[in-house]
Amino acid sequence: MKSIQELDIEEVPSLRRNPYIADIFHRLDYVERRGSGLKKITEETKLLYGYTDNYKPEFRSSRRDFRVILKNMNYSAEVSAEVKLDDIRLNSLLEFCRQARTRKEMQVFCDIRSDEYFRKNIIKPLLKAGKIRMTNPDKPKSRNQKYITLNKE
Repeated sequence: MKSIQELDIEEVPSLRRNPYIADIFHRLDYVERRGSGLKKITEETKLLYGYTDNYKPEFRSSRRDFRVILKNMNYSAEVSAEVKLDDIRLNSLLEFCRQARTRKEMQVFCDIRSDEYFRKNIIKPLLKAGKIRMTNPDKPKSRNQKYITLNKE
């Protein structure tokens, strides 16, 4: 029998590898019965914001174990001055911030869940690029801190 990494995930047959465990989890309403997990994992991952083929899930198996490796798309190994939003979303965010907004309001507007990612990859680069400013720069960590778009005329 070939290991999972030698197969094309799209061609792996949909079957339960351990019918006893699958039956128990199905009765507890934790899983479906049909064994569609591998394709579902790859399809759902492709829908995530920031997905590229570098973040494609990896499946590994041996005679003793089966592993799914999901890569953290919110982690950035390098700090960049480049804002990690496409032009349309960036312009929408800057328009949204014509009125002073909290970090949380901005983050919800961009539909980004990770606070750390948002601060590091959106807020800091926008501040550095002079696209937004803090409303209270003397207290950058204030809970009342807001950000507003700088008018470039």
